[in-house]
Amino acid sequence: MNPTTPAVSALFWWLIPLVAVFGSIVYVVWVSKFQSKFDKDTHRSMGKFAKFQNSFKEKK
Repeated sequence: MNPTTPAVSALFWWLIPLVAVFGSIVYVVWVSKFQSKFDKDTHRSMGKFAKFQNSFKEKK
C-alpha cells in the first residue's frame, strides 16, 4: 500500500485527533483521580523551592 494514497492520508488526519482526544480524556481522569494524593507533595516542594530561592538573596 502506497503511503501517499488519499485513503492513508485521510486515515492519519482522522487518527491524530482521535488519539489526542483519547489522551486528553485519560489525562483528565488520571489528574482528577490522583490529584489529592499529589497536592500535599506539591505544596511541600514549593515551600522547599521558595526556601532555596531565598537562600540566594543578599541580606541587607
